[in-house]
Formats: sequence, structure tokens, C-alpha cells
Amino acid sequence: MGLQFGIVEAENFLSIVKKIKFDFRNKGLVLIQGDNQDDDAFESNGAGKSTMFSETIVYTLFGETIRGYKGNEVINEEVGKGTRTSLQVFDDDVEYIIERHRKHKEHSNHVRIFRNGENVTPKSDKDANQYIIDLLGIDYVSFINSVMFGQGITKMFASATDSEQKKIMERMLQIDVFAGCLEQAKKELKKCNEDIELLEHAIETRTNTLTTQRSNIANLQEKEATLGKQVEVTITECDEKIAEYKSELEDMETTEDLEESIANLDVLAEKVQAKIDSYEEIQESRNELATEMSVLQREMKKLEKEYTADGRKLADVQAGKNVPKTCSECGQDLPLDDTTHIENHLKDNIKKAMSERKEKSAELDELKVLVDKIDKKLEGRKKQVDNLQLIKDGKAEKRSEIKLIENKRKNLESNIASKEKEKERALSLRDKTYTDLIEKAIAEAEETKKFIQEDEKAIEALKHEAKQYEFWVNSFSNKGIKSVLLDSVTPFLNTRANHYLSKLSPSIEVKFNTQKTLANGEKRDQFSVEINNRHGGGAYKGNSGGERRRIDLAVIMALQDLVASRSNKSIDFVLYDEAFENMDNLGCERLIEVLKEKSKGVGTIMVITHNDSLKQLFTKSVKVTKSDGATVITEVAA
Repeated sequence: MGLQFGIVEAENFLSIVKKIKFDFRNKGLVLIQGDNQDDDAFESNGAGKSTMFSETIVYTLFGETIRGYKGNEVINEEVGKGTRTSLQVFDDDVEYIIERHRKHKEHSNHVRIFRNGENVTPKSDKDANQYIIDLLGIDYVSFINSVMFGQGITKMFASATDSEQKKIMERMLQIDVFAGCLEQAKKELKKCNEDIELLEHAIETRTNTLTTQRSNIANLQEKEATLGKQVEVTITECDEKIAEYKSELEDMETTEDLEESIANLDVLAEKVQAKIDSYEEIQESRNELATEMSVLQREMKKLEKEYTADGRKLADVQAGKNVPKTCSECGQDLPLDDTTHIENHLKDNIKKAMSERKEKSAELDELKVLVDKIDKKLEGRKKQVDNLQLIKDGKAEKRSEIKLIENKRKNLESNIASKEKEKERALSLRDKTYTDLIEKAIAEAEETKKFIQEDEKAIEALKHEAKQYEFWVNSFSNKGIKSVLLDSVTPFLNTRANHYLSKLSPSIEVKFNTQKTLANGEKRDQFSVEINNRHGGGAYKGNSGGERRRIDLAVIMALQDLVASRSNKSIDFVLYDEAFENMDNLGCERLIEVLKEKSKGVGTIMVITHNDSLKQLFTKSVKVTKSDGATVITEVAA
């Protein structure tokens, strides 16, 4: 089961004004050429090839463009509104039509989706975009790295960083969803551990309670045996303690002297603050001078750059290098054998800039002298600030002493109240026994023990559940399922990429790796693409433009094969935009043979190029003509 692109339409989109459309179904291998009749300087470029056959598809499906246009930038500048693009997509017998708008009179900036003529657009554009990704089984990044190739794509797969390559692979294999699974597993594991911790804390608390209850039972049983004697002893002890606490309370010092000291310090602080405030005007003057110094320093740096740049220009002119045909200062035409005129201009500019910088340097020195004088005056302010801090520290110390006295008073009063209650309880027990209390305490202890046993069972169940979540945390991590899946596809990618390179450039081989061996022999997960060129550079950047182009083509074709082999909704369409760039005639012929081979398994392969010499290598072609601002698509025999 696969997806097939049908009719694409564009109106007021980028360079396209009037509505045009094209049917992609079962076109085979097709050459797309351009004819820009509105601008002789561009010939093929500017006709709208990439806009119609590349950007329109990508924008309609994902709301993004390969060349990075955002928001209203996709609207044709001449019209300024009414942008609409659409693409017909067939999923077996089901027809989908996806429309995207910008500043549209009827549909504003929204996306619309139709299934067999029925509007199935979700409520929000965000949900609609996800609907499209689910329909295609591929997102934007995977799409432009497997279905699209060439012009406008900021970075090819082979030239991307290790982390970027790994991210693209994960999204192509649709294992980036494991990140959400990992987070959910971590969340559930954390919740299990938190619940275990809460239960363990509850068990600890209840165990302490049980210990206290059992101790209480023993105490009650002992008290019952010596009830009368114990009650009298308790009453006597309480009376003694109450008398002791009251005596301490009467002998305690008051806080009046400390509060008076704080009041005196407040008066002193106001005086010191007044002295500090008297320095504010001096501080403001210093700030203004500092601002002036900063401005002068920036102006000096600017002048220094100017005369340094003119100095380099002067040296070049004197050495006979980069001599302009026209004087940049006065516009006068210059003879190539006599540069005296422009040299004089440059010398004057250098002299003027250096003179201005010297003047500003003198101004800066004067300001520095003034700032130094002000700083000396401000030294007195620092002393007063230190004095104010000492006063504040003194007040804090006095307040701390007051608080200690008040806390001690409260503690004594609390102790008296506690002992009085204890005495009351003892008095109430003179005529009672402990039998009822002992039976109640035993029942409470049994209930506590039951709760502890239930909590222990719950912990065992949670620990079992936590082990399961630990398994999924490890499985969804980079070293789990994701690593296994990446390892499983690298042999396929190596085989397919080198298959294409054997036809495009037999001296080059690529190798997809998922691990890197460190100097100490340790292996670390790191996705990379190694290049082995028997006649060229050993790294991607070390190869020529044509060789890099062949490598990019082989890699993206391998990625296309990977997506097609692993997806239950492979897209029956591939587009190559300026794939022949930097290639010689032999390279172009080899690429055509590879494309013909791929066309046996792909219904439509579109090739965009401005190279007229390639036309003879194709049996089908499409011509995009731009005339009087209008773009027209014509299918012609190659």
C-alpha cells in the first residue's frame, strides 16, 4: 500500500501569481526546465520550477518551505494576499485534498483537509498538521531528507552533524516517539518510587507509633499495679516543677533596656542615612561622566577601525592590488598606472581620523581626572554606609536578645501549663483504674500492626511495578530499542548507498556507523557517516563539489529506499532539484541511468535543472514558462 500524489495547485504563492496546476500521477522520469521570458539575465532561473514542483508540495503538506520562508513571506509580493496551495493525495482508493491558505479572503491562514470530498479538517491547525503527518507516515524533516533533494535544503544528510544525522534517522524510523514513551516510563517509575517512599515513611511512623503504644500498654499495666503511690508522686513532682518554673519566670530580665537601645540606634541610623543621601548628587555626576567616557571610547574605536581599514586600502593601492577603476571618495575615474589621486584621498582620511581620535583621547583623559576626584569624595560615603550597616547589625543583635528572652518566657509558661495539666490528669486518676485504658491501647496497637502489614504488601506490589517501569526506561533509552533499530538499518543503508555510488562514483564508498571507538577502546553510541574515497578526500568536506554531490545523491537515495522499505505508506514520488550541479558529463549520464533504474519502482520522478544539455537524456519533459508575470506549465516531448 502506497501514497500517490495527484494534482498540485498554486495561486499567489511566492513567484506564482495566477493559478496553475499539474498532475503528478504516473509521470515516470520527467525533466523540468524553465524559461524566464521576463528577465533575460536569468533564462531558466526565476521561471518558478522550484516554487511549483518543490516548495508548493512541502508548504501544502507541512506549512513550511525548504528555503525558510515563514508566515506572510510566502505570499506573492505583487498581489500581497489570497495565497492558496493544494495537493491531491491518493491512499489506495481514498482521495485526500489538502489546502493551505495565507491572507485568503475566505479561509484566512488556515489549512483544510477533504477525504473523498468530505471536509474532515480537525478543529485546530495544529491538529490538522498532525493529521497530515499521520496520513503520510512521515514528518517534514524526514520528507525533505527522503522525498526531496537539492536546491534550498540548508544541509544535506552527509554534511549534518552526528546528532543531526541521528535525529533525522530517528524521525525517519518513527522512533522519536520513544522519547515520549521514555518520559512517561520515567514519570511512572518516579511515581512508584515516590509511593514506595511515602509508604515506607508511613510504616516507619506507624512502627514508631506501635512502639509507643506497646510502651504505653506496659506503662499502664505498671501504673495500674502502683496506681495510688504513682499518682501522689506525680502530683508532688508537678507541684515542685511548677514552683521552679514560676520562680525562674519571676527572676527573668525584662526587655525594656534592649528596646530603648533599639530606639536610640534608630535615631542614629536616620542621621547616618541623611549623610549617605547627601552623596547622591555627587554619585549622579560621576555616573554622567562615566557615560561620557563610554561614548568617547566607542567613538575612538570606531575612528581606529576607519583609519586602520583605510591604511589597508592604501597599502593595497600602493602595492598595485585591488585598485578601483573609480575613486570611492570623489567618483573620479582613475588611471591604472597612476594611483596618486586615490592615495592622497586615503592619506587625508587616515590623517583626519587619527587627529579626531587624538582629540577624543585628550577629552577622555580629562574626564578620567574628574572621575578620580569624585571617587575620592565618594570614599566618605562608603564609610557612612559601613557605619549604617554596623547600626543595623547592632539592632538585629538587640532584637535577637529580645526574642531569646521572650522565647524563654513562653517556654516557661508552656512548661507551667503542661505540668498543671499533668497534675490535673493525676488528680483525675486517684479514684480510677487503668483497665479500660489498657484494653483500648491493645486494640489500637493491633490496628496499627494491621496497617503496617497492609503497607508492606503494597510496597512489594509497587516494587514489582517499579521493576517493570525500570525495564521500559532502559528499553526506551538511547541504548535500548532505539539503538537496536538504528543498528538494524545500517547494513541496509550501507548496501543501498554503495549500490548507487558504484554507479555514480565507483571510487567512493560510504559507511553508516552507530558507534564510535574511543582511544581507550571503549565504544560509545554516536551516529556518523564515514566516506572512503580511493582517489580523493577521506572526509565529506575533503571531496570536490561533484564528489559531494554524488555522495549526497547516494545517501538520500538509500534513505528513500529505507523509508519505502519500512513504511506501510511509501510515497510514490521523488523530486531532485538541481541534482546535476557540479557534475561533469559522465557524472550526469551515470545519474540518469540511476534515475531510470529508480523509476522502475517509483511512479513519478521529477528532475529540475537549468542545464539544457541534459534534455537529450530524457524521454519526457515539462517546461515552466514565465511571461508577463504569469507562470505556465507545458508538458512536451524531450
